[in-house]
Amino acid sequence: KSKRLIGAMVALEDETGLVTDDLGKELGFLRKLVLKGSWESAETFLRPLQATTPEDYNRVIFAVRKQQFLELLDSPDSRPDLPELVQVLKGLEGLCSTTEFKELCFFLTLSSIREHAEYRGWTAAAGRYAAFQAMLEVLH
Repeated sequence: KSKRLIGAMVALEDETGLVTDDLGKELGFLRKLVLKGSWESAETFLRPLQATTPEDYNRVIFAVRKQQFLELLDSPDSRPDLPELVQVLKGLEGLCSTTEFKELCFFLTLSSIREHAEYRGWTAAAGRYAAFQAMLEVLH
């Protein structure tokens, strides 16, 4: 983790069955879904949170969907057309602050998300780990 070799960490965890973070059964399951990019399953798993703590639900769903959006932008072979990306963005708008939304819109002006100073070393694996950490702050 400290060297930001998240992809290697996940592969080692899968291979050995040992997990670096002891989070308990439910959070461990959610962590696995997020690190694998199983977005639909992660959202389904989180759905009961919507009835009990809607604000927390919005924050964790935002983390999931933001990561999905960034990965869409990062796919060099199959980057979606602008209208599709705008539609994805509209789904994020009600889940985040105006500042966060404007930052996501700014990504549309870049040819690569790595042109953004904060995302210069970004990878999908590191982004997934960061998304889970953001979710963990809300859920823990």
